[in-house]
Amino acid sequence: MRASWIGALAVSIGIAACSESGVSLDKFPGAYARALCTQNFKCCSGTDIGANTMQDCVDTNESSLQFLAGSISDAQSRGRVRYDKDKMKDCIDAVSKLTCDDWSTGFTMSSQPAICDQAVVAMVGMDGACRDDIECVTGNCQGEDPANDVDGACKAADSSGLSCVSSDDCAPDFYCDAATSACAAKKVTGATCSLNEECRTRCNGTTGQCSCYAGCAMAGPVSPGLLCLLAVACLILLAGRARNGGRCALSRPAK
Repeated sequence: MRASWIGALAVSIGIAACSESGVSLDKFPGAYARALCTQNFKCCSGTDIGANTMQDCVDTNESSLQFLAGSISDAQSRGRVRYDKDKMKDCIDAVSKLTCDDWSTGFTMSSQPAICDQAVVAMVGMDGACRDDIECVTGNCQGEDPANDVDGACKAADSSGLSCVSSDDCAPDFYCDAATSACAAKKVTGATCSLNEECRTRCNGTTGQCSCYAGCAMAGPVSPGLLCLLAVACLILLAGRARNGGRCALSRPAK
């Protein structure tokens, strides 16, 4: 546990960032990042926090979430997502109130409070055209290539046992197990790991275990170059996620 100022900060965040008028899409990255980071520093061990400071955490996650906000805006213009600023206020408030027991299993977009599913509402059903996981009710868009203006299709949220070559072949809550060449559910905090993609958050290179620290990190015990898996990726798919194992609280990186 960290000092009591963390609790006071969480309250001030809820008041300042989440006013009665809700959290607009442009304010969402900063508000969510602050709530996320407050929980990291309240609930995670020093080993998982590493050399990160609160400001590192906020800055890095806010920058990453700005990309997600852009994806939400684009998807909304296509009629594939609906953003609700009032529900986002409720979502961030709920994230701020999660217990450390809940947080320490490995917080991801998929494990967000249920109200968050009403903040960014996916509107594309199974096999429908998609450009991003956030557009799919299942939370899993496969085969998309936004750079070349190519849509993918929404696929099942559960990839258990599905044959794969890489984790991109699996739903966001799953990774491609090299030993079996099949999709497997991502591991919770404390589980043995060797790669970030195995974990709901990331793999702590010092302990060899999945970390409690959610979102992106500026620095820490992980090996160089393994900074950011919003995957957490990371932190964050906000809506339409099946509660089937969790993913970093963020939008899935481009395949």
